[in-house]
Amino acid sequence: MSKIKDVFNVTSSNEQIEAMPDAVERLTSDEPMPVVMTPRDGEASTGAAIAAQLHALKFHPVVVFGGPASGKTSLVVSMLAALRLEAEWGCGATLCDPILPLSDDRHKEQYNDATRLFNKTVQEFIAGTGAGSTRGQQPFFVPVAIRSTADNRTVKFAFLESNGEWYKPKTGTDEFFAALRADTDAFIRNYEGGISFIYVLPYTQNVIRSSFEKDAEDPEKLREAGLAIVGMLDAYSRVRTNTRNDGHLLLVSKWDAHHEAKKSEEDIELWESLLESDSDIEAFLARTYPQALASFKGLAVDAEQRRIGSYCAGLMTARTIQPVAADPDTRYAIRWHQKKVWRWVWRNATTQIDVATDLFPPDPVEKKSIWQSINSFLDRYF
Repeated sequence: MSKIKDVFNVTSSNEQIEAMPDAVERLTSDEPMPVVMTPRDGEASTGAAIAAQLHALKFHPVVVFGGPASGKTSLVVSMLAALRLEAEWGCGATLCDPILPLSDDRHKEQYNDATRLFNKTVQEFIAGTGAGSTRGQQPFFVPVAIRSTADNRTVKFAFLESNGEWYKPKTGTDEFFAALRADTDAFIRNYEGGISFIYVLPYTQNVIRSSFEKDAEDPEKLREAGLAIVGMLDAYSRVRTNTRNDGHLLLVSKWDAHHEAKKSEEDIELWESLLESDSDIEAFLARTYPQALASFKGLAVDAEQRRIGSYCAGLMTARTIQPVAADPDTRYAIRWHQKKVWRWVWRNATTQIDVATDLFPPDPVEKKSIWQSINSFLDRYF
């Protein structure tokens, strides 16, 4: 009982009566009341500290939003894996030092998560095992330095990894949409430079290229995925005041599922369906995610700050990645997806430094047949 009294400050009735005059005197005095820190206060202070540190260290943040199993982690991991696999790109990636001191256990855990993703998860992806969903109790930034031989410079990025469950709509509440975590809210409010925001919407939540019966709940899962993005777009509009240098990309992940849908209608190669135009992507968004598309187009930013696109991390069935080395056209089409997102974030970052530049060298002449198609898309849309 003594321990309980210590924790909750429990007193007997006589003790309460005797203590009341002193308590009243304290409450009515001019001395400030003690500040009681809540877990949310701690999260907010961490988010603000990260914002200040990333800006001081000249990192360009990339904030990735999306519901559960939308492909957020696969997006980041496949982008990093591609840099390790494509020697012709002339790029390298290094994990940077911790953003905040590791004397705090929370900061240490966040950096351990970042290290695990950059090293182990990326290598497993290269070996053929896809990234699982992020299940951590707190978001974390993956701080990386990207070197470009074509641009002859190194640019630092910080990719935000988070749990998709945090963005699901709270349909049983009056608020309905999920609120940003206090740390993410404080980061977005306080970061002084431009931020790249990527909003991930999956083409499907079913397992692609599987003999299993399709999930009848897929439309409901897609509806939730769309509402998660609607909520985050609304949150951005409410908390972010310095919007002028931000970039926004609405990205349809798992785009290889598009081929499964199209091949029943027409004779089309996989690599061709991977290189669909923006009009095809927007038509899909209008059919599947009308609210998310409307909210995205309604963002109070200049039109050139908004882009839509598709993404294919690889030919994945559940967490197994099919090798595509024997099919150069498909391999290059998949790399085009990774290349265009890298090009987009690189240009956003270098615009903040001086002038937008390109991360990649010109494509080799011997691959002109496939790259002619790819470059036409890059030149037209990115």
